[in-house]
Amino acid sequence: MIKYNPKEWFTLIFSIDTDDTLKKSAPYLVGIGLFAYVVAYIQVDYIKIDNNSSFSKINIIHNLLGFVLSLLMVFRTNSAYDRWWEGRKLWGSLLNSSRNLTIKISQFVPESDKETRIFFEKMIPNFAYSLVYHLRDQTILENSNKLKKEFQDIDSKIFNLQSKGLNLNPLFISKFLFEKVDVLHNKGIISGDRFLLLREDLNSFVDILGACDRIKNSPIPHSYSSFIKKFIFLFTSTLPVTHAVSLGYWNIFVSVFCLYVIMSLEFLAEEIEDPFGLDQNDVPTEDISERIKISVQEIFQYSEIK
Repeated sequence: MIKYNPKEWFTLIFSIDTDDTLKKSAPYLVGIGLFAYVVAYIQVDYIKIDNNSSFSKINIIHNLLGFVLSLLMVFRTNSAYDRWWEGRKLWGSLLNSSRNLTIKISQFVPESDKETRIFFEKMIPNFAYSLVYHLRDQTILENSNKLKKEFQDIDSKIFNLQSKGLNLNPLFISKFLFEKVDVLHNKGIISGDRFLLLREDLNSFVDILGACDRIKNSPIPHSYSSFIKKFIFLFTSTLPVTHAVSLGYWNIFVSVFCLYVIMSLEFLAEEIEDPFGLDQNDVPTEDISERIKISVQEIFQYSEIK
């Protein structure tokens, strides 16, 4: 996710990022510009259609279609932003649930049980990191060495999964966490009431996983996305035809600008409707995972200070 100062107007206006929509739409803008030039030449210089002719009134119908398109684009961008914002709230909930679980474990498990405390200190952040890879359809072996180091082979089951090259699904992590809590309860280290409190936090992990899967695996319906793109193409391709008589060669700049605005909105909607990827405007899942790791370590370190 891009970190920026929203108050710096000149920086935002004149900056060009690697994912800037101008770069993506450049070929289409050049094509509509050439098409608008040809149309303007034919209508203005070759056929010489008069500005008072009935043909010039066709732009009224085109303006009405533009109003309909604007309503569709508003709905498109709003639905995409809703998906992005829900994804951000889910990862905020994961941060809070991780902190709550860590605080309870640090109080319920005695300091003498170093092995159990280390297990949770490593595995709680590992759930967040594995969720990052799961939502990107990646395995641990496909990621950089820096991110691989976040996983600790402190459990033979986890080591066996990694050695086989299998994806360390966050569902496995939550299962390991629940098994560990269940063992603590059976040994009498934690009471039944405390076991129920810990289970609530563990259930929230699975709920967050399911909600993130729902966002990722339920994109905008294909027919709706296809219709919008067809509508954008028809509207912008007929724009030079309907306005060349009234605007002349200025029609070239108007057509290019309108296509740029509409395509930019569509590109932005496509980018943020899947908020868990690697695009610049996606939810900063790796940064949040790192914050979870730091928070968990700090809580355990603080609980050891008497």
